[in-house]
Amino acid sequence: MSESLLWDKQNNQYIVDLRDSDGYIEALVIWKRTIVGRIQCIVEPSKTLFIGNIEIFENPILPRNGLFSLRPFQRPKRNFRQLGLGSAMLEYIIALATRQGMVGIRGEVTTDDALKTPYLIEWYRQHGFSIDESDKTAQGKKATIYRGL
Repeated sequence: MSESLLWDKQNNQYIVDLRDSDGYIEALVIWKRTIVGRIQCIVEPSKTLFIGNIEIFENPILPRNGLFSLRPFQRPKRNFRQLGLGSAMLEYIIALATRQGMVGIRGEVTTDDALKTPYLIEWYRQHGFSIDESDKTAQGKKATIYRGL
């Protein structure tokens, strides 16, 4: 487990709590002790990092403060979307994959992902990913993304 820092477009600072074990990477993104996002990836045998999820929570998670805490029922009134945090999280994963000697990063955009975030495919394209929308053999798959390192 290790911690790093990243910043959004408004220069808000976040802690990235990285947990890397046996081919699975999870990073929690924390702002003032509140978990606001999560990154989940799988390290494939081909030295490619598969992005399973990059998520900014609609309802951030406050840590429990003791056995009978009311904190799990309290939510910050702040919205963490549209601040550039997702881009900062993706750049963090790209840098991590580069440091670990990966040859590329890939992932899939599902139909559900595209409905929830209509600009997602273009967002990946803006971050240097190639987009393949031709292979839709898996049910619910909208596109495959890839970026060589």
